[in-house]
Amino acid sequence: MLVQGAGFVFAVTSQIFGWYCPLTYLEVWLREKRGTAQVYPGSFIAHYAGQLVYVDVSPTVIFVSTIVLIIVNVWIYKMAFMKTKASA
Repeated sequence: MLVQGAGFVFAVTSQIFGWYCPLTYLEVWLREKRGTAQVYPGSFIAHYAGQLVYVDVSPTVIFVSTIVLIIVNVWIYKMAFMKTKASA
């Protein structure tokens, strides 16, 4: 419980003061030391999470994926509804 509390205090403190995770500084230092990798501005989380959230794909792929997800979702709900109706 003490470790979780310390982690929570560190997370809140780092957010209040705008600190980055210590691993971000380590990664930047190692990238600079290597000399071949490009160093990114900001935090480790923002850099890599941004790449996951803002994926470079065409609008057509996003549209087709959305339609497929809607169809799958409707099918799952239909099957669950039919199963519930059959057991009642």
